[in-house]
Amino acid sequence: MVKWLHGLPDRSETEKRSPITLEELNTDNAAYLTPEFESDEELAEYLDAAWKPLFEEILEGWSTHEPWWPKGRSRKMFDAWFEVTMHSVVYDTNFNDELEHLD
Repeated sequence: MVKWLHGLPDRSETEKRSPITLEELNTDNAAYLTPEFESDEELAEYLDAAWKPLFEEILEGWSTHEPWWPKGRSRKMFDAWFEVTMHSVVYDTNFNDELEHLD
């Protein structure tokens, strides 16, 4: 992914002088809420169907110009570019908002 980012034609002069590193990319990762999974196998099955829209969402965050997106995107490329981890619990720590309970 870093190589693709470095090749984007609309990079600023600052980005060209000080290109982003893999370490910098990995400092603030996105989290996606998904259905609940009981196993890594269930997550893998979900990703079999969801990798393409997830990949496109991430690419669009870096460049909205689709012709610049990498060609030949595949599940194999997705797996090589992104690390997917599953977390079974998510906490909302915005204590200023009242929780809404649905019956």
